[in-house]
Order: sequence, then structure tokens, then C-alpha cells
Amino acid sequence: MVTLLCHGRQIAPVCQRVANEGKGKIQVLRDTRINSAKIEGTVIRWDSKHPVLADQTFNTAEAVRLSRNKKESRLAMSGLCPPTWTSWLHQRKLYQYPCIVRGRRHHAAQKFHVCNNLKEVEAALKRLGYQKWYISPIVPKELEYRIFVFQGRIIKCVRRWHTDPNQIAWNIAEGGKSVRLLRESWPIEACQAAILAGHRLKLDWFAADVIIDKKTNVPYVLELNTAPGLGQDKTFKRLAKLFIWADENPKPTIGKGNTWQDLIHPKFLKEKSEETEG
Repeated sequence: MVTLLCHGRQIAPVCQRVANEGKGKIQVLRDTRINSAKIEGTVIRWDSKHPVLADQTFNTAEAVRLSRNKKESRLAMSGLCPPTWTSWLHQRKLYQYPCIVRGRRHHAAQKFHVCNNLKEVEAALKRLGYQKWYISPIVPKELEYRIFVFQGRIIKCVRRWHTDPNQIAWNIAEGGKSVRLLRESWPIEACQAAILAGHRLKLDWFAADVIIDKKTNVPYVLELNTAPGLGQDKTFKRLAKLFIWADENPKPTIGKGNTWQDLIHPKFLKEKSEETEG
């Protein structure tokens, strides 16, 4: 049995749609309603940091806790993400403008402050509170992707765009659009960065937001999300099959190499590739 251990009422319906495709082999539990110290079978944490034992676990409570702290996770992903400053006293002379000041915990475009000078940075920091923030330069991006990873392998890659390319946030909540990419069209360097970022945070299941620097063509990982939004029926069906496969088969090695065949999850290696909206 596979248990999707979820945190929050908004996440539970997404998990339930995956479970509905599992033909009785997947169940959903809210972490606020668990009384037992152990769950039989495989547990896949969906943004839950609830301490519970299982025969097999994907996403430890510690890894989820780190991923939810965007400030600390940025530090753990140093070199893979844009330059990140977390100290006001020691590094304020290093700030580049324009820059983004964000809270250490946030969702979508919440707690999102664009600053063009030191005075604006100071005002944003006062609103967020002492040491509850991080600062990054605004990287001019050519492309943006959301890359879904499970067991250190790519399962889906989505390209994002916005009708106004000058918009900083291109997610759906800010009016962005997306299209699922053919695996033959996956951005390999961005996929490699996503896998490595997950390894740094010790996550098994997540979606990585990755941008491509317009000036240098370098991929930067913005954050890893352990409760990714899902929209298509096909995605729910694919995840259900994938999670059941993981419950019954040995874990594959982490994806390494320069082709999509090297990085794709083995469950989907022989499936026909499709490009679909959303």
C-alpha cells in the first residue's frame, strides 16, 4: 500500500485524485489526523513534515522541513541557485539592483518585494522581520521550466511563459501559461540542475522551478516544491502508476548523463512521448 501523507486542506484533494487512479493501492492521509507512530507500506510525503515511520519513505520529514524554509534551502543549493544574501550587516554592500527580497517561507508570489535601492530593501526587511528573509538579484531570464522529479529521475518537464516577458513571476497565479515538453525537447542542463538540487536537499519527490539566464544561458534553480500543483488527468494517472511502481520495485540510480534517456524515470522510458497543454 502507498500512503500519500499530505499537509493542508488544499493539498488533500490533489492527493486524492492521484489515489483515485491507484485502483485501491493508494490511500491519502492528512498528517493532522494521524495517531499511529508507523504506517505500513510506502509513505510519500506531500509537503508533510509529520514524524512517522514506514517500511519505505520518500521525502523524509527533515528534507521537507528544509525545502519549506526557502532561506535555508537556498543556502543548501548554493551554486545551483542565483546569488543569495541572508546577512544584512555583512553583505549589504554586495547587493545588486534590482533585487528581490522574499520571506523565508512563502507560497507562489507571496512576500515578494522588488527593490531598486538600499532604502527599498530596508523597508522590505522591516516588513518581513529580523532574519526572516533572503535577497537575490533579478536574473533576466530567457526561459523558465517546472521540472518534476521522483527518485532522482525526471518524470515531466513543463515550459512556462508570460505574455508580458518583463513580468518577474511567470507562474499560473501571476497569469503565466505552460506547456508540457516532449522528452526529446527537455532542457538537459536544467534537468541536471534540478536533480542535483534535489540531492542537495535529500528530496525524493518534488517539482523544481528553473530559469535560464538570458545573458549567460546558465540554468538557476529557484526553489523545490514538495506540494506541486497538478492540472491534467493524465498527470494524476501517471503519478499513480509511478508511485505503485516505486512500492513494488527497487529504487533506480540517480539520473546522470547528457540525454533524456539518461535522466528519465525508468517507469516511463519506453512509453510514447506526448506534448500536451497545461
